[in-house]
Amino acid sequence: MIKKHWIALFFLFLLLPYLILTIFVEVKPEKTPQKEEEQKSSGFTVTLYRSEQNRFEELPLRDYLWGALAGEMPASYPKEALKAQVVACYSYLLHRQKTVAEHPAQNFGHDGDICDNPAHCKAYLPPDEAAARYGEDWYETSAPILSQAVDEVFGQALLYDQQPVNAVFHAMSGGYTENAADVWGAEVPYLQSVDSNWDKKAKDFSSTAEFSLDEMREILGQQDCSLGAVTLTEGGSVATQVIGGKSYTGRELRNLFSLRSTRFTLNIEEDTAVFSVSGYGHQVGLSQHGASILAEEGYQYQEILFYYYTGTTLQKDYYPSF
Repeated sequence: MIKKHWIALFFLFLLLPYLILTIFVEVKPEKTPQKEEEQKSSGFTVTLYRSEQNRFEELPLRDYLWGALAGEMPASYPKEALKAQVVACYSYLLHRQKTVAEHPAQNFGHDGDICDNPAHCKAYLPPDEAAARYGEDWYETSAPILSQAVDEVFGQALLYDQQPVNAVFHAMSGGYTENAADVWGAEVPYLQSVDSNWDKKAKDFSSTAEFSLDEMREILGQQDCSLGAVTLTEGGSVATQVIGGKSYTGRELRNLFSLRSTRFTLNIEEDTAVFSVSGYGHQVGLSQHGASILAEEGYQYQEILFYYYTGTTLQKDYYPSF
């Protein structure tokens, strides 16, 4: 009996350290392995050139997409429109990275993957700047909405012929989007004119710009401002407008007179030149307001993208090396 008692005490002595650890020390489970797509994307960063600060920032891809979405589309737009915008921003980034790698002269004077100047690339508004611009109330409400949109389509790219597309976009068309060839002179198979008449529902669809004839003469650098023939693009914008015997492209006149788009009519009323303008932006690719209307009508982000970018496909987990 005494022998059995000592044997029991012996085994209790051996187990005592383990019992103490079990009672007083929290045993942490092993770390859950990352999903394959998370492993692929976790190392990706974007070199962003901040044009006003004249410096570069190295950002996680997810952070860049959040800032691009905040800078380019109102958070009040429907979620499917926001998701379409994220995919467009990501696809544009991939296309630009590939283009600059093949043609370094197209980097707009910097070595980053992309810049935050919307005249060159895409706008970018990080969380602190968004909160400062729109207020803390906006940030508390909108930041989670933007994050959810990014998360739900993260890593999805729009492709044409297995390559990321130049997914350009604009605020709203003048009723039809434009062929890339009519705006930039180069044919792009997935950037074709499509009906987007629902853009006319936008409250700021129409605008007017007026100039005295003296102002017009000074801007054009000529005395004769009589109006001549007009030619239109397939999308209904001004291709050329003759003024004083000289032919101007719609893009030239838009830039000279700071018009919202090339979808305009020009009339001379007594001593005033009046531009009546429809839409806002270059009108190629995705119409952001059009995407909002389609989303409100129940269209999914994939359908919106396929409509505005002709003949494209969508690929998930598209993570080429940056």
